[in-house]
Amino acid sequence: MKFLLAMVKDGNPITRIDFGGDIGEKWATTTQAVVDFAKTGLKSRSKDGSYAGDEVTVEHTVTNGKYNVTKITKVGTGGSPTPAGAGKPTCSDCGIEVKDAKYKKCFKCNEKNPAPRASKSANGNFRTPEQITKDEVGSMTARTMAGLTGVIDPNNVTAIIRTVYQTYKDLVK
Repeated sequence: MKFLLAMVKDGNPITRIDFGGDIGEKWATTTQAVVDFAKTGLKSRSKDGSYAGDEVTVEHTVTNGKYNVTKITKVGTGGSPTPAGAGKPTCSDCGIEVKDAKYKKCFKCNEKNPAPRASKSANGNFRTPEQITKDEVGSMTARTMAGLTGVIDPNNVTAIIRTVYQTYKDLVK
């Protein structure tokens, strides 16, 4: 097996290993200890392809087609990282083991203090809760003004819009 790359992406430690044979190159989740060891003790594949990467021995598991590297050792040496929790993700608040790395908090901690979530707008950008509130207040104001068409004096429209907008903004707080 050849070591190709180790890094942390979006807070998740991952590594790329060439398992050889029918398996070939695979991305695998791993622990921070394995990534730290790989960055300091192993040489990765060169960008121009002149060096294929260090020969390594890898202890891994395969679950539902996903690879998880628990230990990596350079061939010819005994050095390897200690498996820190064997790659088990933990809750960011209380430290309890969580089901999967995609969860940052356990169920109980997330019930008490939910992790903030951003929603996507029509153009694909994430919107903060403040932006969502501002948009909703603007929408309520527009619907109110449409309902008041023909009832209000056209000379006072801007003053009425400001008053209605501020009233809704205060109600939403």
